[in-house]
Amino acid sequence: MYFGRISIGVIWNKPLIHSEPVTDGTEASLQAENSTFMGAEPEPSKPANKNNELMVRLVAGLIMAPLGIWVVLMGGFWLAAATAVCAVFAALEWSRMVSMKADKKAGLVFPASLVLLAGISILIAHYGFGYLAIYSLIGALLISIAAILMKRSAISYGFGALYVSFPFGAFVLIRNEWTEGGVFLILVMGLVWTTDIAAFLAGKGFGGPRFSPNNSPNKTWTGVLGAMFCTIVAGLALSRFTDHSLIHFGVFAGVISIVAQFGDLMESWWKRQFGVKDTSGVIPGHGGVLDRLDSLMATVSVLTVCDALIPALRLS
Repeated sequence: MYFGRISIGVIWNKPLIHSEPVTDGTEASLQAENSTFMGAEPEPSKPANKNNELMVRLVAGLIMAPLGIWVVLMGGFWLAAATAVCAVFAALEWSRMVSMKADKKAGLVFPASLVLLAGISILIAHYGFGYLAIYSLIGALLISIAAILMKRSAISYGFGALYVSFPFGAFVLIRNEWTEGGVFLILVMGLVWTTDIAAFLAGKGFGGPRFSPNNSPNKTWTGVLGAMFCTIVAGLALSRFTDHSLIHFGVFAGVISIVAQFGDLMESWWKRQFGVKDTSGVIPGHGGVLDRLDSLMATVSVLTVCDALIPALRLS
């Protein structure tokens, strides 16, 4: 498929586009050697062609969606390989993003933490886990978020390892261990994609007041509510193919939409903290792996945690 003048080098080395200065006074303009992914020289800015950008985004989405569905249906080696590749790119993107404000010693924390948490993810994927593991991961997550707020860059790397490894481990766990996990994952992916597409179209088409101007200037209340409405409608339509009631599936779809948009908002907040717009340019029209999968990563993580917590919290 032809995307115009796009080569592997151009995709991989796309400049990280910096946002406006954050509230702590960090300069939006960083050193030239840190302004591109994997150390490439910045390219001169060109006028954005919105129609071409939308077309590239559409074509990339039409390629990725059926490919993702095929990988989930196949499972086994293909699922493991796809999640591993995505995790590697996500890890590189996080490492690059954090390194904009970190020292070299802090960078050593990331690979060590990633190896440790990758092992945890493998155990999760193959053997499942109890509520003690869940509580431990939640505690680590809260501590890591606090560390980011305090600008502790070394622990930011460690949080990145957790942020990268846990969702992909949860994805494999749902596919392999849950009843009809493949079908369920495809359903969840469809609802998340509906949320993303509806939020984009409603926000662009109708505009309106901004939802979170400090963290995600392009997100509007119209987009948020439009995404929820369309996702609930999609859930109601899909309920006829299941044994669940309309209300059950409508509520489920609405919750999925909320979690997916929260994941997208959190990703925007993290990028804002580190002064970047896109984590990379590896996916034409979409940015990086973290940019594209943020909503799905949040959704599968929450589903996995809830699945483990609900039995653990039972009194009998």
